[in-house]
Amino acid sequence: MSKETDQLIADIDSLLGKPKKQSVAKPAASKSDMQIANEISKNFNKPASWTPIARITYVTWQHCACCARATAFIGGEYVKYIATRSRTTIIRRTDDCADIFLFAKELPEQVDYFHQEVSRCPVCLHDETQVEQLWDLIVEPSPQLELTL
Repeated sequence: MSKETDQLIADIDSLLGKPKKQSVAKPAASKSDMQIANEISKNFNKPASWTPIARITYVTWQHCACCARATAFIGGEYVKYIATRSRTTIIRRTDDCADIFLFAKELPEQVDYFHQEVSRCPVCLHDETQVEQLWDLIVEPSPQLELTL
């Protein structure tokens, strides 16, 4: 629109009692923000490299609701990696990491414990199987086990 049109619209608005429109100036981005943005965009051109930073071992404690035993086992062994560009982290199973043996002695160890409630533990399952087999022998005796008098 031209200056004359803008002036006419402003005059009409003032006659109708509307307040004058004020233009809001957008603040310019500071130079440091622009520099940071440029650095980030330049980093995206570099290939990401992952550096191992720790070995993680997960120990799981299972608490049996049937017999109240607590059983511990190794839930998994992992290697924690960090990306040099984005500083994000990932974990991978040690089975999948061919290069873990190169870093195994130098990496710090991290052990995480988890607790889990289970309805039956392996001992309870084994005992149930044994009881079922014994019950089958009592209820349906084998003809080979019968004694003849």
